[in-house]
Amino acid sequence: MADLLGLRPAGVSFETIAHLGNALVRGLITKATTTPELAEQRTAATIAGAAGDWSLPALGLVAITQTYLEPGPDTWTSADLDRLRAPGE
Repeated sequence: MADLLGLRPAGVSFETIAHLGNALVRGLITKATTTPELAEQRTAATIAGAAGDWSLPALGLVAITQTYLEPGPDTWTSADLDRLRAPGE
């Protein structure tokens, strides 16, 4: 999927990114068995200029993705990156 979006791993392998995502989701599932309200907990956050109401798994996966994936140099121009970084309309 990342390749189709023109993204590449930044300093780690795709396997490492997958392990981090897996650990995040497994950990939240394990915690939710004793703290069920975690499954419905939402957090207001602004990520990449877009405000939203995020679930804990979504917030964690976005954090991992933004930390360890970067635009590939052959796919993204500086104008594309400026457009993506601009605050949402």
